[in-house]
Amino acid sequence: MKNAELKKVRIYKGMSQETTAFNAELWIDGKLAAHAENDGHGGCNFIRYVDRNHGKSAYETAFNAWTEAMPPVPCTDDWAIERGFGPMAMDAELWIGLEVERVASEQDWKRKCSRNTLIRLVGDSPDQFRAYKPAAKYSPEFAAQIKAKHGANLLEIINERFINV
Repeated sequence: MKNAELKKVRIYKGMSQETTAFNAELWIDGKLAAHAENDGHGGCNFIRYVDRNHGKSAYETAFNAWTEAMPPVPCTDDWAIERGFGPMAMDAELWIGLEVERVASEQDWKRKCSRNTLIRLVGDSPDQFRAYKPAAKYSPEFAAQIKAKHGANLLEIINERFINV
């Protein structure tokens, strides 16, 4: 197995309570391998492999081996860190959860960037941004003005993440 990706990820924020409610397709090496979902009420992600051979699925075996070969994920939860928990071993469910959160974050950034120009300056955290008020949509001309104004203090213009090249 060389590659795995989630496609057709749909996130249901209104249904999300303790976990993120979603459904998605898991593609392995360009082929549909499984359907993944979470109902948003806490608990694990459900993965249903298309060959319907639970425990003996070739897709399941390959995907588990692929995720387990990845490095551990650092623990960022304050509660867990205080109690001495270290990095978490990667597995299929954790990988899917992290991918869903990445997609949700990207969707949020795209929505915010559709209405305004967002920037990050030196000293801002990765999730912190500054918006131009009144709302100013991104344009290359406006980006040039921002770069001239902030110079070396400008870390990035977030809108530029989503420009189709």
